[in-house]
Amino acid sequence: MRRLLTLVLAAVIGLVGAGLSTAFAATQIAQEETLVLAEHSVNGRATLDLAGKPDAYNAGDRYIFRSVLRDAEEVRVGQMFVDCTVQFAKQDACSHVYDLEGRGTITALGMIPVSQLKLGGTWQLAITGGTGEFENVGGSSTVAIVDDAGNSQHSLHLLP
Repeated sequence: MRRLLTLVLAAVIGLVGAGLSTAFAATQIAQEETLVLAEHSVNGRATLDLAGKPDAYNAGDRYIFRSVLRDAEEVRVGQMFVDCTVQFAKQDACSHVYDLEGRGTITALGMIPVSQLKLGGTWQLAITGGTGEFENVGGSSTVAIVDDAGNSQHSLHLLP
């Protein structure tokens, strides 16, 4: 009898645990989703010049900036924070944090070829996680520079 009671109790605990995990997962993305966001730069860049000649980007130097994110209807949907470190081999190691109002954040990381930091330039970053609705997210972000001011389009391919 004791053994039966233990088995029934274990089954009930398992079902409750499964129900709670399903309830929490419901706030995360459940299927592939693509977000297309327009980035509009604001307030310029802050540069930390650590090596080499002043006013030149050398390995170890960092630059950071913030941008406004808008959807296809030009409605502001959040902001993006970028932090890059200049590397050797003419690439910058960058992190992008997409802060989407009321939904959460998405983090993307990767190397950006300096040759692509111009009008028409493109690159991809790996989406490594997020918060809120995006807590379980992976995928990739494809970035394309669309004008001479450095504004760009970000296509985030999100995978649960």
